[in-house]
Amino acid sequence: MGQDILLGGVVGVVVAIVTFLLARKKTDAETQKIKAEVEKTELDTVEQATRIWRELSQGLRDELTDLRKEYINVGVKYNTLNHQYEALKSEHDKLQRSFTELQKENKELKQKLNTLISAGNTTI
Repeated sequence: MGQDILLGGVVGVVVAIVTFLLARKKTDAETQKIKAEVEKTELDTVEQATRIWRELSQGLRDELTDLRKEYINVGVKYNTLNHQYEALKSEHDKLQRSFTELQKENKELKQKLNTLISAGNTTI
């Protein structure tokens, strides 16, 4: 009877050790599977993030290209308007000089007229 108890204990310990080892292998395999799934998920996430960043950067590149073209067009329009402004300013200056000369001539003619009227000379 003592041997039966001892044998039962030894069998129990052996069964426990075998069960532990088999369970450990199964747990290790499940752990490896979970790690592989996590790594795949991380890679998928990184790939998705990379794709999103690429799409965003391409959109920004396109927008930058459009803005550069618009900037060039604005520069061309500015130069055109600046040339027109300079031409108008030059024309304005000429007209201003002509106006000043005409004012001076008008003043001189008024003085002559007043002199003639004062002198009693009605012939112009």
